Order: sequence, then structure tokens, then C-alpha cells
Amino acid sequence: MGSSGGTSGVDAGTASRDAAAVDTGRACTPACTGKVCGAPDGCGGSCAEGSCVAGQRCAEGTCACDATSCNGCCAGAVCQPGTEATACGTGGSTCNACGSNATCTAGSCGPDGPAVAMLFGGNNGAAVYADTWLWNGSTWTQSNVAGPGARWGAAMASIPGAVWLFGGTSGGTTPTYFADTWTYRSGAWIESTPASAPTARRSPAVATLGTKMVIFGGFDGTTYDADTWTWDGVSWSMQSAAGPAARAGATMVTSGGTLLLFGGYDATTTYDDFWQWSGSAWTQLMVAVPSVRRGPEMASVNGGLLLFGGANAGVYDADTWLWNGTSWSSVAVTGPSAREFVAMAPLPGGVLLFGGFNGAGLGDTWLWNGAQWTASDATGPSARSGTTLVTLQ
Repeated sequence: MGSSGGTSGVDAGTASRDAAAVDTGRACTPACTGKVCGAPDGCGGSCAEGSCVAGQRCAEGTCACDATSCNGCCAGAVCQPGTEATACGTGGSTCNACGSNATCTAGSCGPDGPAVAMLFGGNNGAAVYADTWLWNGSTWTQSNVAGPGARWGAAMASIPGAVWLFGGTSGGTTPTYFADTWTYRSGAWIESTPASAPTARRSPAVATLGTKMVIFGGFDGTTYDADTWTWDGVSWSMQSAAGPAARAGATMVTSGGTLLLFGGYDATTTYDDFWQWSGSAWTQLMVAVPSVRRGPEMASVNGGLLLFGGANAGVYDADTWLWNGTSWSSVAVTGPSAREFVAMAPLPGGVLLFGGFNGAGLGDTWLWNGAQWTASDATGPSARSGTTLVTLQ
């Protein structure tokens, strides 16, 4: 995955830019009129505008389906006709056939309105998945949309109107580790081609801070990482701040304008340290914490944090913890069975939980309402762990 361009176009653009600097002393002015979207702009870059067919727009140098002008449904980059009699989606949303337990109403599958969370990928040991699922508060619906290849352990985060995904691994006996970046917007996945990116890896910690996705650590099949990166929708930036030791399988969540990170593991150690990222620096929070574990998950809830699950030395956890801003407390409740690498996402007044691993992949759905866990009987994704789950904003 990547991009390439003609050498002559780049050389010409560089020469044009240099000439402009010599002749006028001013910055080069891109010339994209009449050019194809993504063509060299004569200034060493690529055209952000250009000729795309009706129903498309130029996005990051590639023609993509435009939700505002597509008179039908977006299928990848293509705007195609669609009717609610056979597919769900209008005004540029992806055409999705609704499942047997859902109906298409106002362009959304399900009886209770539009989707509020999205799940992608994962593995169950025998298979690795590339499917996208939407949760509307009571029902799972698979979205028939092409996107990233099959993988588990990807990093995924959301901002208003978009979902971002990075990395992961194919798994198997000879796994491939990915360093690709994707955006899900208006019902379609689009791959980005930034000039630079973090190295390929799986299981980094990930969360959104402001309008940026932040990742920390991960594992590339040989080395555990200790680097911090931010993605703003256009480019990746490596942060120079020192922080937690190298690890994978930590959990990270947004809290009060900062990020909080807990746990994880490397080749010899499982961690129970608790860290805060301010946007520019890491600080370890010296408070009493849950026990050491890898693959727990946290989610924001009611002004605090909820933590569930994890594992250490082959023992899986089923405990629920709450962080109130100053201290952790264990909550004596009955809920999901013990597991690690579970997926969770905050919902209004609660948390959505799916899957995980306890020696085998799990496929159950649970809801936390602020005081207790309730199992959902919704049929949805197959059993798996290492999946990614985010709230749609």
C-alpha cells in the first residue's frame, strides 16, 4: 500500500518552485486548474483540487465519493444509485443491505435509529477479519463496505464525522505487520498516503485528544515500541517526550483534556503503571492501581473511567474498576466473564463491551449503565479478540 509519482513531474515542480523563488521572492503558487486530482501542483506537492467525476470530491489527492453531492450511495470511491427498497443509505451514505432483524428507516438500519458505535476486524485464532459492524444502541448491523485488509490489534479512534485506523497485524504463522492509515467517513473507507508514519505494529495504545489521534507503543513482531505519535487527518508527527517503558497491549483513554494510560506488557514484564499524557509530556501518576495486566480496556463514563478485564501469567481478569479523577476503586458487580483484549466504547450514560479472549475468542455483547453490567442478546460479529471499537461522533 502506498503511492508513487512520475519523477519528471516532481523534478518539474521543484524547478518551477525554485524559479518562482528566484524571480519573485515569493512562495510558489500551486497551479491545479484543469489537472487531475492528485497531480503534481508545480510546487513539489499534489493537487488538492482537480477533475473528479460527478458525485466525487478530491480528498488527500484521491477522488473520493462526496456525501454532499452523491445522488445515491457511496461504494468506496464510487457514487452509485441506491434505493431504500433494496439497500440502506441515502445522501452519500454507503449502501448497506439490512440484516433480517433490522429495517431501513431514514437511511439507517435498525429499529432504534442511526449507529452510535463502530467495530472493525479482530481474530479468533482460525480466522482474521476485515469486516465493519455498526451498533445502534440495541442491534448490530454489518456494513458491506470495502476497507482495510483483515487484521487484529489495529489502533482506531474517532473525531466528529470521521474514524481513523492505523496498523495491526494479519496474524498467522508468518504475520504481516501494517503501517497503513485509513479514514472512515460518510460510510466509506479511504486509505491515506501521508509522507511519513509510525513503523508497522500491532496493539498500540490509542485515544483521541482534541482533534488528533494519539498512539503509544505497540509490537512489530520483534521489538516493543515506546514512541508517541499524533495523527491530525493529514500527517503523522512523532513526539519527542520520554514516557512509559516500551510495551504493547496497554489501554489509553481521553479524560479531562488529557490521556490516561494503564498496563500492557513486553517480552518479560506485565505492567500496572498509570500515566498521563498532557499533549506534550508524559507524567506517571503515583496512586494505588489495579493489579498488573495486559489487554485490559478502559472507557470514559460519567465523568470518570471504567476499566475491565486483562490477564497476567495466563490468568484472565473479570474485575471492574472505576477511576473518579483521584483514585481507583474496585466495583463488586457480576458481569462479563474473565478475558483480555476486550473492546469497549463509551455511550451516553454507559459503555458498550464486545468480545475478548480467554483461551478462545468471545462474541458476547455487554452494556454498563453506570452501576451494573447487562448482557445483550443482540446477534452480531462472530467471536473474536483484538478487535477495535469506537464511538461514532
